[in-house]
Amino acid sequence: MKEKICGHCKEVKDLSEFYKNKSTKDGYAYGCKICSKESLYRWRITHKKYLKEYDKKIRGKGSPGFTHRQRTTKNSTLKRLYNLTLEQYEKMLSDQNNSCAVCNEPFVGQINVDHDHETGKVRGLLCNQCNYGLGNFKDNQALLYNAINYLRKYTNGK
Repeated sequence: MKEKICGHCKEVKDLSEFYKNKSTKDGYAYGCKICSKESLYRWRITHKKYLKEYDKKIRGKGSPGFTHRQRTTKNSTLKRLYNLTLEQYEKMLSDQNNSCAVCNEPFVGQINVDHDHETGKVRGLLCNQCNYGLGNFKDNQALLYNAINYLRKYTNGK
């Protein structure tokens, strides 16, 4: 079985045109990717007012400025990627005084969860520049020491 009929447009399409879905018998979504995206778009348009009212109703149950849906999404993302709860994340943020664990600058914009790629253990929260820096040095201490020595060699008294 390499093809399937889309439940929306009724066209026969290759299985690669369908999202995977473990809850269905064949393991693929009812509708093709194109129809599914269109359906979701139409649903969001027709439910826009409801979604705004829902967010207003439960705003204030958590971080200021974040809706319940945003907190739920953040929580599931942290759990999936780092096995970290939103409460643990917020505690780390508070423990670091809302600043980067490397440069100690206050966070502006995106906050990155730094972790050991081999063990998955979370180390701390970093700003974009520090996260990129560690990533570019491949978390290799020897390379970082070489960079420090290089800077010492070519900077006068800083």
